[in-house]
Amino acid sequence: MTEANRGQGPEKKRKATTKIILETDLGPVEATIWQKKRATITVNNRLEVKLKAPAFYSRRDMTAFVNQNAAWIEKARERFRKRQEDKSPEQKREIEEVKEGLWKGEKVPSRSELKKAAASYFLPLIEREAAGMGVTYDGVTIRFQKTLWGSCSAKGHINLNAMLMMAPENVRRYVVVHELAHRLEMNHSKRFWDHVGRTMPDWPYARRWLKEHGDALILLESRLP
Repeated sequence: MTEANRGQGPEKKRKATTKIILETDLGPVEATIWQKKRATITVNNRLEVKLKAPAFYSRRDMTAFVNQNAAWIEKARERFRKRQEDKSPEQKREIEEVKEGLWKGEKVPSRSELKKAAASYFLPLIEREAAGMGVTYDGVTIRFQKTLWGSCSAKGHINLNAMLMMAPENVRRYVVVHELAHRLEMNHSKRFWDHVGRTMPDWPYARRWLKEHGDALILLESRLP
């Protein structure tokens, strides 16, 4: 964890516990406003970056703080990657389970095949779900990502991880619904989860699946042909 103090920015003081999505040099980062007077950055075992910042930080302050600590963040991510490699026997077993159980025993596709399949699958799904939720979006990008399953920019551009094609269908749908719900609430407040729940009441099961099997998918991605 890293921390620092910064002078008050020009933006209006925010309410504690407010969450926003920052567009940083490392990609989207979730920032939480808290009552302490310092900013902290953490990296978890899924390589996700989380920022907590005082209410007097502006969005620019928060983005700059993450960017300034990019080197530290990459070192923290590398430590987690090393730990994953150190668990190679267990991880290899999980990978085999992913291959056999999630791709229905078929030959694991190449990166290009998987990305093409993801585009064919997700583009019509996003269009249907957006219409059902009454929201719009501004384009979709499918790519391989080390730290995120999906993201939604402030302008409504959706990014999805191609490795989701190795996950069950309800998990894929959950990620799509989750990102589209950000078109209604650009945070993870109770109202946000209410929007998700109205469209997909069983979302907690899909979220739990990602927490339990996400590391195996991340490791599998590094070994795709």
